[in-house]
Amino acid sequence: MLSVFRFGAALYFAVGVCSWQHVFSESKSDTCHESCFTTDVGAFDIVKSPIWFSTSPRDSFERSKMSAMNDTAWEHWYFEALSEAGDMLVTSFARDPSYKLFGQGITRMELRFAWANGSSFAMVETIEKTMVQDCCGEVFGSWTGAGKACTFRISADLKTAAIEFRTPEVEGTVELKSFGPSRYPNGDPWPSTTASTQLIPYLHFTESIIAARAKVDLKVHGSQLKFHGSGGHNHIWAAFDWFTAVQGWRLSRGVVGPYAFSLFHPISKVDAGVEYQSAILLKDGKSVFSASGPLNRTSLPTTNHAIIGQSYGGVVKSKFLEHSSGWTLDFVAPATGEKWHFNLEHTSVPMDIQLGAASSASYFIDKVTGGEVGGEQYTGYSLGEQTFFPETLGLDFMYRVWTYFLQETRATVLGSLWSTTLAIAAEGRRFLAWKMV
Repeated sequence: MLSVFRFGAALYFAVGVCSWQHVFSESKSDTCHESCFTTDVGAFDIVKSPIWFSTSPRDSFERSKMSAMNDTAWEHWYFEALSEAGDMLVTSFARDPSYKLFGQGITRMELRFAWANGSSFAMVETIEKTMVQDCCGEVFGSWTGAGKACTFRISADLKTAAIEFRTPEVEGTVELKSFGPSRYPNGDPWPSTTASTQLIPYLHFTESIIAARAKVDLKVHGSQLKFHGSGGHNHIWAAFDWFTAVQGWRLSRGVVGPYAFSLFHPISKVDAGVEYQSAILLKDGKSVFSASGPLNRTSLPTTNHAIIGQSYGGVVKSKFLEHSSGWTLDFVAPATGEKWHFNLEHTSVPMDIQLGAASSASYFIDKVTGGEVGGEQYTGYSLGEQTFFPETLGLDFMYRVWTYFLQETRATVLGSLWSTTLAIAAEGRRFLAWKMV
């Protein structure tokens, strides 16, 4: 009898720890006559078995990049919009176990907003169910919970994205219409059979919308956020959590006259602090420069490279760790002798968080001036981000991350501690189940 119980229990738990989370279903569209690829992931759907993890450039830019969620792998769909006056939206649709021991599960939405008057609002929405469906290349994502329904839809040609929010705090729509190509980390245009999606070891990145015309019409925490501006969208996924794969990064996306640029400059923790970059510069919607790969700090680069510098003397700056009042961006092409230089002056800091003595996270809205060196100069605006983690994740860092997460989710201390206790117990049960299987 005991052996029968063990077999039954093992079979029961095997469904939870080994099953894949995707299905093929018939399309309901009149124009799509193929089966739809759908992944369904709930807040506590974590498997212990090996999973399929996308590394091929042939795979869809937007459908889920893994067959199921395990203890380490994660993915985010990021969307941004910014006005010249300083209105901002940044949102992420996440399937991410990095904070699973806080008891809120692995599915969430991260939302951050700013207004031209300098005010800002941020929150993390805990989500019960997520669905990402690919029907003939068009991808639809749905993040839902009690009283919450947030969706995104990205066209098959990767030219448009539409986001809709229906939560107690946020309601409305966002539209992005791309005016540039879609790209891989090394700058190769989509589609490609030879490009790599890996940006740094174990972290992958594709950018469907480098630059877009954005239309935002939202009601956020009782205030209207409505503007036209620019924006973008990327998809990031990794085999290990943020704190294992990455030591920090700088990001920037902006429009300056006929130019638009996107830069992702991460520091690899796996690679012992080596800095990488993935940068692209567009002019009139066409790529004129791209750079990628690890930075060479020991000799003068002979290939395309981007240089991020800091400028000082301005008024607006982060209160923590890095106190520059702006950045400089140089895009250098040694083979042709071309060089583009841009000055980014911080005009507001809609997010500024200390995560410990050697770590912080900040967003910057910037006024930008520049262009090709020796050519006509233009003005514009950009959105930047810088984040740094400590080399060693001590108790101080984990406590600050926990209190930040507590604040953003609007959870109580006792409620969060209870959720954390339940999460640790559930993790123990999953581990035992895996051992039984």
